[in-house]
Amino acid sequence: ESFTFSLPNQYVALTFNRGPSVYTEEILNILQQYNYGATFFLQGNQVPLYSDLVKTLVTKGHSIGHITNNHSLLTILEIEEQRDALIQPKEEIGQLINKEINLVRPPFNTFNKNTISIQQEYNLKIVNSSIALKSGNDVQASDILAELDNKQLNGAIIGLDESQATVEALPTILEKIKD
Repeated sequence: ESFTFSLPNQYVALTFNRGPSVYTEEILNILQQYNYGATFFLQGNQVPLYSDLVKTLVTKGHSIGHITNNHSLLTILEIEEQRDALIQPKEEIGQLINKEINLVRPPFNTFNKNTISIQQEYNLKIVNSSIALKSGNDVQASDILAELDNKQLNGAIIGLDESQATVEALPTILEKIKD
């Protein structure tokens, strides 16, 4: 499908946005400890800073997509600006890992007819999160976990930003998914 907003009930997808970052390695270690895979929606302008880590994501079997070059709100951009935001990181990450990148998450899960036109032209698959958990510098792990307590996990695509709060909450999130 060209768009994915949920999964069949027996599945849960765990996704991470806005990396790679200083938190990616810790996230990878926790995922490995729990034997979980994830999809990482990389922010294009972060990739050159952590190119070895991007390669490690692939080596460890995680899926890779992108969340544009600088996390711009696509709906305020003209179509050519959107094309650049969607295609530049796709090509750069693909060259780095020697693999085509087709997964994209529009920042803030927001897109418009121009986004759809570009998505179709370049055979991209839009993957939005059905549960976008809190993020930001002022968010604590307890905030993330409290928000998750009220959510139905069956069939969910959980979106987390890479942060210290995410690292701290991740073991509990993985236990909840397991349950």
